[in-house]
Amino acid sequence: MIDELRKLLAKSNISDRGIEETLNACPAEIYFLDKKFISENFPVAGLPESELKNTLAFAEKMQSSRLTRLLAWHLYRNFALTPMNEVENYPEIIPVLGYDTGLLYMLLLLALIPLFHSRAERENFPEKYACAAASRIGTLTIFFAQKHDGKFGIRARSMRFMLHYINSAIFRIGRFDFMPVLDNNLPEIYGRGKEIITFCNRNWFLDADGCQCDETAACRKAEFTADEIQVSGIPVNMETGLAEKNPVTIKFADGWQKISGSGDWTVYFHIPGGGKMTPEVCESSFREAREFFKSYYADRKFTLIWSNSWIFNPAWCDYLPDSNLTKLIKTGKLFPVRTTDKEGLYFVFGRDDDDFDSYTATNSMQRAMLKCHAERGLRRAGCFFPGF
Repeated sequence: MIDELRKLLAKSNISDRGIEETLNACPAEIYFLDKKFISENFPVAGLPESELKNTLAFAEKMQSSRLTRLLAWHLYRNFALTPMNEVENYPEIIPVLGYDTGLLYMLLLLALIPLFHSRAERENFPEKYACAAASRIGTLTIFFAQKHDGKFGIRARSMRFMLHYINSAIFRIGRFDFMPVLDNNLPEIYGRGKEIITFCNRNWFLDADGCQCDETAACRKAEFTADEIQVSGIPVNMETGLAEKNPVTIKFADGWQKISGSGDWTVYFHIPGGGKMTPEVCESSFREAREFFKSYYADRKFTLIWSNSWIFNPAWCDYLPDSNLTKLIKTGKLFPVRTTDKEGLYFVFGRDDDDFDSYTATNSMQRAMLKCHAERGLRRAGCFFPGF
């Protein structure tokens, strides 16, 4: 049997690392192929009931053959129980499974749900956040459908992030994922009453447009100095998210106070796919996150919530003026980050190649992205929400 499995793995371009352990440890009944386990966790994962019957039939078929059972167990071992980069080498389609490859990858993600709950128990945070992490699985099926003509499943490249809910200090709270970070590359932020001024970090290299960039592409390096009397540096236009040209100076005697900067604890948030980011949903998520981190990280003083993403491209305020994206952008303050000319393509189209003539827009977001790419170019921006 080991020769058959090795041949199957080779044909599928899957590593046979640990194949002996797979053969020795594979149980006669794999828990994530079990009908009861799948049925109970399908709704928890946010997966549609309409796909359950077909998924159960596929799992039963995988379980009934020793070779496919070994394949499932081998992928599970090298996905869930080894370093996070192993999954990067999984093929888009396994020849012996065809489009059902997406179902197997989905089942591998369902297999993580008990590990989410184990982490909650181990770290003593409410179990509802383990359930919230599991609900992320359902949001990933859109990318398989985009790539494979509406078929149901999950792509290999969508799987890696889910391991963070086991191995990292990341929490699904409401609509977003949040994690505590101590980042020395964030902007320097000062406030006076309702006024806010943001300075570029002294470590930033800037291109001609005012975006962050590599040193090799830079036309200048940001200046920033601070003492007990004043602060001087390159300010950020918080509507465009770009660095201004000329430095400015503010004085503490005029009422300015530091809000956040290098060496401060902050909360980073990641935006999973799925839409429905109404202002009410976003604010609820931020509010709950603030309370969570104050409670579970009481020894740390957090200064703000922030992120960086294609979602914060200020161009959406023009191309999608009434959208939830625009409303979220306008409630935050933008700042420059490193960017590319493909930001957001994969998340909106399920692909990020350069053949733009073949991209088809079927909704307002896709139309806006193609128009933006043609007229302005795509970019990402940072966005922070002061106050903690």
